[in-house]
Amino acid sequence: MTIKAIETHYDFYRFRSRLEARYAVFFNAMGIQYHYEPEGYHLGKAGPYLPDFFLPRVACWVEIKPALPSDEEKDKVQALADAQRQSAYLSVGLPSAHTLLSEEEKAVLHATPGQGKTDAMLWIPYAQAIAEWLGVDASWSVLQIYHLVGRIQQALRDGHGARFEHGEHPIHEASRQEVRPSAKAYAHAKEREHPGPVSPEYALLHMLCHNGSLLAQEQPQLSADEFHDADLRAIYGMLMPLVAKGIHIFFPRLLEEATNPRQTMLLTQMAMEPTLTNPIELSAALHDCITRIRQRTQKAMRNRIIEKLRTLPDGSYEQQRLVQEYNRLSKDLPLRNSLDTRKE
Repeated sequence: MTIKAIETHYDFYRFRSRLEARYAVFFNAMGIQYHYEPEGYHLGKAGPYLPDFFLPRVACWVEIKPALPSDEEKDKVQALADAQRQSAYLSVGLPSAHTLLSEEEKAVLHATPGQGKTDAMLWIPYAQAIAEWLGVDASWSVLQIYHLVGRIQQALRDGHGARFEHGEHPIHEASRQEVRPSAKAYAHAKEREHPGPVSPEYALLHMLCHNGSLLAQEQPQLSADEFHDADLRAIYGMLMPLVAKGIHIFFPRLLEEATNPRQTMLLTQMAMEPTLTNPIELSAALHDCITRIRQRTQKAMRNRIIEKLRTLPDGSYEQQRLVQEYNRLSKDLPLRNSLDTRKE
């Protein structure tokens, strides 16, 4: 006896099965735009075919199966990739935390255009396939996309836990994530996005961890001592040896070296957040962060000098030396005399 899957209404679509609907919930939670069964095709010897999902941002197809596919099903996926000249994926079930990173699990079958033969199709881990659906470089290994795992696992919880009875909608249409970074006043924009205190050091490290080539512009200008936050200072210290070794993908190694939960949280947050890609905008944002850190550092140094001046006898050599040091740090606001010890 053949058991028929339960049709499910979600996100303005009528899905042929709960599994497909759960994938739609997962796509929404990850911010992956999708179209469900947009078009059917006649694929020659492979016959007619109506693929499940099309992901327009990365121009690929995703077919969902509850169990390992038959040779006929593999043929259809490869024929689709060849006919449309677009990658096609055949995913076996919705992954779990246990199977997400497994390289031994027969998880997702990847068909690339022009292969022609199903024996050229490759089994890849769920995490790698999901990274590719997000537009992450397909050459990355599972370890190198480790920083995505926390976000993926939360989206999988949404998918597995979705309830469709009684008109429930697990994720509302308006909650789809858009990962489009602001190109203007990047460091200031990050402060507006986060209700908590987001420092220029955080914004700076966020850019450096995503783009190691920026270190050549930044490193001569700042020292670790200028990072007031101990955990951010530690992350900056962990970053330098990786650059010296020629390592360009930082997050997996940094997460391994994190020494406390807050460092792990900060690194995971940096990894998940989008960053600027335009070189001009990146350079401007980098300069803005460095300027703000240096201004704050110099202000703290001036205040320390003023506190010290208040303890020294008037006219002493040490007092005159500190006044000169203060004026060097603040050309725009010099001390008029040794008694002018205002605090900023």
